[in-house]
Amino acid sequence: MYALGMTTTKHMVEGVAVHSSGAGPAVVLLHANGGNHRDFDAVVEQVAATHTVHAVDWPGWGDSPVEGDPTALGYATLLPRVLHGLGGGPFVLIGNSVGGFAAIRTAATHPELGGIVNLSEIVRHSPADCNRFTTTFRSPGLPGERGGGPHLGT
Repeated sequence: MYALGMTTTKHMVEGVAVHSSGAGPAVVLLHANGGNHRDFDAVVEQVAATHTVHAVDWPGWGDSPVEGDPTALGYATLLPRVLHGLGGGPFVLIGNSVGGFAAIRTAATHPELGGIVNLSEIVRHSPADCNRFTTTFRSPGLPGERGGGPHLGT
């Protein structure tokens, strides 16, 4: 997954495949319907340089078997259980489309698990868009960064 030589681990959490890499404050990447964890390949190596990255495959997509309720509400209901299985956070939740919905709902109903960055197709666009995303993500004021702002979810 991602870059040559980059160490990743795939594990199952609540029946969902989670691909993890990096070290540092935890970030969870949540793809759109019809996608999988590879939707974030353009940015994950840069984020994993300073953070632990957990890229989720929703049920029925990527490496996850079809189980449960494959709807936006079903994914939003599943996500807190997955996050608890990953250690309970706090996490920065980065979601695209249905992943954004699950992130927003989780942040609203389980604020102890983390806060959100909601994306709309940015990681599938040009290299310049991806560069703006990683530059923004690393900018001062984000949780877990040296000199960063308040921790999300606390």
